[in-house]
Amino acid sequence: MLLKEQQSKLEDHIVCIGMITAAYAISMLFVNAIVVPLQKLIMTETAVIAAFLFPGHGVRVLSAWLFGWKSIPYLICATLITHLLLESGFTANINLFYTTVLVSSVAWVAFLILRTAGINIKVGERHNTLSTWRLLLLVGFISSVLNSIGHNLILAGVILPEESAITLVTFMIGDTLGTFFSFIVLMSLFRYFRRLKT
Repeated sequence: MLLKEQQSKLEDHIVCIGMITAAYAISMLFVNAIVVPLQKLIMTETAVIAAFLFPGHGVRVLSAWLFGWKSIPYLICATLITHLLLESGFTANINLFYTTVLVSSVAWVAFLILRTAGINIKVGERHNTLSTWRLLLLVGFISSVLNSIGHNLILAGVILPEESAITLVTFMIGDTLGTFFSFIVLMSLFRYFRRLKT
């Protein structure tokens, strides 16, 4: 009985990691195929460390909302698997470790900040209201600020000092717009599936 229960929990974790990885990989494919080429037309090559539209941040926010602290190991797995699948010259290094832990934890930390301030965003269909989506966007913004500051600190040797401000702002814009974009896509999908049911 205990073995079956543990096996069932392990299967649940694998399913969660699989779903998050699929969503994260799709968002990365979108960024690599559409956002980055467009951004390179506007900005210099060195400035494209952060994308102006990064839906993967929306995946982080929703994962943290749905799974709480468990989203951190799920997102670490999803981030590393996505890097392995999509990067031809993938190399593990200390910066990758730090940035992976950073991007996987910022949304959960943002939820903790809001909870400390007395704002608790509940999960469930009856809590799926416009005010919930607005609060989730706030989580997206707070976590994007944490993400951009963290990246600037971790990649201080890679980002030129004169580009640190633009990188900081680009991370904040990209993560926040990416979260908003993810929510629009998800709301559209929810509406579509509701129509199919009726």
